[in-house]
Amino acid sequence: PVPAAPPPPIPKRPPLAVVDEDLFARVGAVLKTVHASCSGDASTALAWCEKACVVKSNESRAIEQLSKWSYAAYEMTYVLTGRNREALQRALTKYDTGVRFQEFRKRVRLHKLLETGNPTAHRIHRALEFMTHTRDFWKAIVRKKPLPAVLRKGADGKFAVDPLSVANGGGPGDAEADGNETRDSSPAAKETGAKKDLQKKSGNAGEKEKEKAGAKKTAPKARVSDVSVEPKTANGAAKKYASNAPYVKPAQQPVKEKEKRGLPSACDARGHGHCEWDGVTPLKEHPKLKHVCICEGCFVFYTQAHFSVGNDGYYNQCRCCSDGGGAQSVCCDTCANVFCAPCITNLGGAEYCADVGKVDTWRCFSCDPKAVAKKR
Repeated sequence: PVPAAPPPPIPKRPPLAVVDEDLFARVGAVLKTVHASCSGDASTALAWCEKACVVKSNESRAIEQLSKWSYAAYEMTYVLTGRNREALQRALTKYDTGVRFQEFRKRVRLHKLLETGNPTAHRIHRALEFMTHTRDFWKAIVRKKPLPAVLRKGADGKFAVDPLSVANGGGPGDAEADGNETRDSSPAAKETGAKKDLQKKSGNAGEKEKEKAGAKKTAPKARVSDVSVEPKTANGAAKKYASNAPYVKPAQQPVKEKEKRGLPSACDARGHGHCEWDGVTPLKEHPKLKHVCICEGCFVFYTQAHFSVGNDGYYNQCRCCSDGGGAQSVCCDTCANVFCAPCITNLGGAEYCADVGKVDTWRCFSCDPKAVAKKR
């Protein structure tokens, strides 16, 4: 008898970043506290910001905690990848951190605190800028989109956001683009600026009219004999819509037939103790995987199994057979699914199973359904 081939080696994976749920709890708590303090009208929120300017006051400590934990949230988030999707969704759902951040940001924009020039309002907007960049990473990871660019680091080695201005949510204390003067947001200054802009536009319009009149006076008049009259013909796009153009029926594109994939002739989860396939009983479609069929015993075992997530962020059970893969399990590089070696052989073939450990990035059969036994 020929000895059985050893199972393929497990590919080594880089260490997985950890989603700190305690940090999500702290960020959600401080957002809830500051949002409750600014939940009144604009005058109440401004009065609270004035109290926060007092050193060692309760309001000042709340702003310090907001700045601290918003920066810590970005430091933890920018190293996460798609492999942390399940843990990130669990933390966001458990502590409602994203919802609380959106509510607080809407409240700050509604009150227009930054336009008042209060230092506390400026600190709040700086913390919201870090939270905005952090939320961009959350959305990219959860929605399986490309990750945004990482913030640059300053001379002190810490991440820094761009200076804020009144136009994009900044305050009067920021430098203008053409100098170091600050913007006056009083009603009188706004009215004066509007008058200057109107005068400038009317002056430019008058100069343009003068230039056109001078050009007409200096331009020589053309004689009738110098003008050559040519018959007008429809060219390019005009020829296509001309009344005398012949109608050309567009050529029909051939309809591509959809690739039909045949069903398997055996249970795709065979090789385990719960498989009851006898070669005669009809198979059932897999509850989670496309183009995969399993027998009645495997279907009952799969629907009754409880999938748990390990400390590394991956499931402890095989996504195809719901059985523990053990040392022969292979983790997907783009999601949290795990497949055991027998199921990989059943779905992709022996050659496919041998090549799994040689590729740099392996996409499982849930992420890439076309890889399921293409010979079908």
